[in-house]
Parts: sequence; C-alpha cells; structure tokens
Amino acid sequence: GGIPRLSAKIVCDAQQPQPRLQLTQSRYRPLGESAQSHSLWTIPVTISTQYGQTRRLVSKAFEEVPLVGSVCPSWVQAKVGGIAYYLVAYEEGVLFNQMTQAKLSVDEVLNGLIDARMLSASGDLGQDEAMRLAEHFSQHSDQMVQITALGNLLQSKALISPAQRPAFAALMQRSFGAQARALGLLPKPGEDSDTNTARLELVEAVADFGQDAELRAHASQLAHAAFHGGAAIPKATERLVLRVAALEGNADLFEAISQKLHRSDSQNERQNLYAALGNFRVPALAQAARQLLLTPGYDVREARTVLKLQGHDEAARDAKYAFLKNHYAELSKVMPKRQVAYLPELFDGYCSAAKAQELLQFFTPRLAKVQAGPVQLAQTVESIRLCSAFKAHQHAKFNAYLGTALDIAQK
Repeated sequence: GGIPRLSAKIVCDAQQPQPRLQLTQSRYRPLGESAQSHSLWTIPVTISTQYGQTRRLVSKAFEEVPLVGSVCPSWVQAKVGGIAYYLVAYEEGVLFNQMTQAKLSVDEVLNGLIDARMLSASGDLGQDEAMRLAEHFSQHSDQMVQITALGNLLQSKALISPAQRPAFAALMQRSFGAQARALGLLPKPGEDSDTNTARLELVEAVADFGQDAELRAHASQLAHAAFHGGAAIPKATERLVLRVAALEGNADLFEAISQKLHRSDSQNERQNLYAALGNFRVPALAQAARQLLLTPGYDVREARTVLKLQGHDEAARDAKYAFLKNHYAELSKVMPKRQVAYLPELFDGYCSAAKAQELLQFFTPRLAKVQAGPVQLAQTVESIRLCSAFKAHQHAKFNAYLGTALDIAQK
C-alpha cells in the first residue's frame, strides 16, 4: 500500500556516452513518519528530456533507464502528462528546471506543484525550491495554477516566526498582491465561478499574510456601510469581506456582527458571521468571540466555527487552548458528542512535539469513552508531530529563501 516514490538521478559520464536515469523505488513517507516495509510496484513511466522521450515499465527496486540522445540533459520529466499515481524525487534543482524550461500543459504544471508540496513534506525537496516554484507559478495565466501555487507558499505557515511576518508579507505581495487587488472584494459583471473562487482564495491570503492595507481598508468600509444602513455585501463575498474586515476590526465591528447574529434567520449568514468573529486579532475581542460558545442565545453547534477558525499563530492557539482547558467541562456538556470528539483537531495548527504531548495528556482521559474521540486525538497528535519534523528539517532553507525575498523587496 501507500504511494510509490521514485528517486531519480541523472547520470552522465565519459565511460558511457549515453545519459541514463537511475530510478530507485520506495514508499513515500512524510518527514516524521516511522519507516514501514513496502512492496515493489510495477509502474509504467514515460520519461522526457529536451532531446526526446523514452518509456519503461519499472518493476525492480533499482533500474537504470537510457535516455534519448548523447548530451546530458538539463532537466528530466518522469511524469509526462501529469497523470500518475507515483511521486518522483529529483536531485536539487531538477524539478525547478523541468517546470520552468519544459513546455508543460496546465495539468502537468498542476501535478508538478502538488508533487512539490508533497516532496517538501517528505524532505525530498528543499523548502527554498518549493517556494521558488510557488512564486514562479503565481504569475501563471491559469487561475487554478495560481490557487495551487498559493497553497504551496502557505505550506510554510508553520515555519514563520513573528519576526519574519514582514518578510513573508513582502513575498506574498510580490507573488500575489497585484492579482488579489485586481480581483478585489466584490464580484464584477460577467465573471465566471472560477474567478470568484480565485478571489476567495487569493484576496484573503494577501489581506492576511500579505498584510495588504488597501484590501483591509476597503473591507472595513464595506462592512461599516452594511451595518449602518448602506449597501449590503454581496452574498458571494460576504464571508470574505467580513473576515478581512475583522483582521483590524474594533469593538464596534465586533458588536455589530454579534447583534446581527441575534437577528439572522439564515444559517449560511450566521456561519459567515461566526467565521468573521473567528478572525478578530485583538486578543480581548478574540476572547469575547470564544465566550459566545458559553453565552445564552448563541447556538454552540454553530459558534464552534469561532474556535475552528481562530489560531493564526502560536499565541492565538495558546489563548484558544487555555479557553478550552478552563471551560472543557461546560463545553463538553452543551456540545453534541460528535463535536466533542473533534475538539483535538482545533489545535492541529500546532507544530511542536511538546505541544503534541501536551494535547495527548490533556485529551486522553477526557475522550477515552467518547465515540471516535481517541481516533481523532491520535490523528491530531500525529499531524502535529509530522509538522514538527517538517519544521526541523526545512526551517534553514525556508529562512534562507525568505531572507532573499526580503532583500529583493527592500531594493
């Protein structure tokens, strides 16, 4: 079982003039996952270089495949077509060269970006190369490629220290700022659904991680008008506008959203309002949002969205965790048992082995008899431990790339 991984190495030497590609099979494993035995797969592989294609049915643990031509290629692609059930781990720089020099289809670009995300998680690809690829394809004409590249860049969220936020914001602005501001917060006549999907993804990320003052100010204006008798926010972007407005939201905006929750008879609207409350960054207002779960008149099943969406950084997660520990007995009584079982996943944004152990100690006795509780706890703890291993392995290359991004932004 599992996902096949092919380690690929281009070999060129004077003794054998024809270049070869050495392929070694193994099972794909993210960093931190314990080693397990694996079976060999039979994998039909089409290999392309700038000199031509060759095909091979790979079934052994190690195989050497002759490549077309007599000149050592600068890149190699061992997943032609972008549709394959295996991953290819190339040597440093080869994936970037392939994806930027070869004439790839949109499917191949998308597959390459998804592979880059997975290979970064396994340590087969340095985070610097993964981020370089994400930044390069942020300018692609296809919106799905842009969204995928954004996801790859945001894979680094767990690696960002508070002191690095301005540098990461500069990288986000350089990559996606212009597109996000062009899309804006409001739908335009004649747009298709793909464009609005791109808006929902790119605009919030740039407003938040890119610290975009223009988008934040416009969202605040739209929210203020909507709550004070002005134009209503279009339903298609209501959640987006309110969440961006909440980033720098004050007590007046918090109160307006809370009051509208009482009046709303639409579940979708209430979910958008709770999602906004979960995005307030002022600590006192974030705490007030959590307190709604224990306040009469607010449905705890819906209000749980606040906890789910809070925790943008370590300090915010710590505050959320402290709230849960202090009020666990109350919350476990008013929440449906299914929601109680999923409480651990509220903290899967943590990224240290110490936090994984802390959560394990807190939740184990409390969820022992809750259906699905132990399983959800185990999954969350494993996710945090994998993130910790990823952080330990990739932080140096992340720091180096981010430093370069900041240098460029300052010139």
